[in-house]
Amino acid sequence: MGTFLIIIGFLGMIGSFVYLIICLIKKKKKKIASFSILGAFVIMILGAALFPPVEDETAKADKEEINNKIEKKKEIEFTVENSTIDTDDYGKAVVKGTVDPDAKLMVNGEELTKDTKGAFTYDVSLENKFDYSKEITISASKKGYEDTNYIVTILNKTREYKEKIAKEEAAQKAADEKEAEKAKVAAEKAEKEAAERKAIEEEEARKEAAAQKEKERLGAEGESALIKAQSYSDMMQMSKAGIYDQLTSEYGEKFSPEAAQYAVDNIEADFNINALGKAKDYQETMSMSPEAIRDQLTSEYGEKFTPSEANYAITHLND
Repeated sequence: MGTFLIIIGFLGMIGSFVYLIICLIKKKKKKIASFSILGAFVIMILGAALFPPVEDETAKADKEEINNKIEKKKEIEFTVENSTIDTDDYGKAVVKGTVDPDAKLMVNGEELTKDTKGAFTYDVSLENKFDYSKEITISASKKGYEDTNYIVTILNKTREYKEKIAKEEAAQKAADEKEAEKAKVAAEKAEKEAAERKAIEEEEARKEAAAQKEKERLGAEGESALIKAQSYSDMMQMSKAGIYDQLTSEYGEKFSPEAAQYAVDNIEADFNINALGKAKDYQETMSMSPEAIRDQLTSEYGEKFTPSEANYAITHLND
């Protein structure tokens, strides 16, 4: 693009000068020729500005020298026998390798010696016998060559470290076994609880089915007995056996034994609470002792509560 503008500007200037000469000869106005020359000159300036800068010879030579130096750099011949080395029981290890005999070999700020063929050895000792490993970096340098680094990992195989690992593994194994045992116990407990829930649900379902069957068989008598039984429980806080006797008594409700049993099996009652209510009545109205109340609650001539229901009542008598 720059070259094109320079050519156009150059040709424009030639044409403008020719036109200017003609104007001078014929004594015409030179204003148009002057503007043409100026415009062509501006176009040439723009074209020149688009050309890339020209490097001077010194800069060009320096650049070529740098490129030549970069191209000349090669890798140093440098090898290590093993990149990972185990220590002995006392935490010592030996790094072995070969390097260009003319190269300088450094590790931890110390220059390593090598033989005429470039073979070298380096003795390493672990400062901490309980570290898993240690890394060292060996650096090789030579004029005109690219520096080379070699990382060697020293693995801890000391007796102290082995004993530490063995103890940790034993402790972990014991912890894992303990967790496994806890998980086993928890699983067995959950399984047992699930089986118990299932048995309870099955028993409740069986009882409900039996109650429904008995209800259908007894008909109106069963429903009437259930209503009476619920009333005795709610209003008089009677025991299950006491309600049954009242329902079947010839001096009471005179229900059939089947209807009475259906009623006491299906009322909504907490006989512990009923026993506690009776016990409080005896205490408040008759000032009886706890043992006397217990006897009255469990007596077959008294309230006919079960021993466990009586125990609950006496235990909570003064709550």
